[in-house]
Amino acid sequence: MAENLQIVQPNGDLLRESRDAMLVVATLIATVTFQAGVNPPGGVWQESTKTHEAGKSIMGYDKNGYRLFLFGNTLGFSIACNIIIYLIPNTPLRNLKVMVYIAIFSLTFTYGVSVAAITPETSVNLSLFLIFIGVPYLITYVLERYYN
Repeated sequence: MAENLQIVQPNGDLLRESRDAMLVVATLIATVTFQAGVNPPGGVWQESTKTHEAGKSIMGYDKNGYRLFLFGNTLGFSIACNIIIYLIPNTPLRNLKVMVYIAIFSLTFTYGVSVAAITPETSVNLSLFLIFIGVPYLITYVLERYYN
């Protein structure tokens, strides 16, 4: 019974350890999905021909497959970044938390620019891609406002 009470205690070690474990998992997911986004399965074309352009994703020429990959990968990346933001402990050093927000935003921006650079123009609509990135952040913002 005492073990269960420890979970609900705001300063309980078990709660802190769970949060720390979730931060590690979210960081690993963000790392893997970022890498997969900027270096997609199959790599990128090394030379330009009439059918493809150097530096563009090989998988990007399979429109449906690439869209599914980008949707899943970008959603996973955005959610992992949101988890990191959400689990960063409240600290009296408010500037530190703001700096983490800026770093996560910069990472998300870099992910978007990198994916856009390697995506063939005909593969994915840019506005759809921005929705993939933005919706998890919007949901987190709304939920935070609603519950706080």
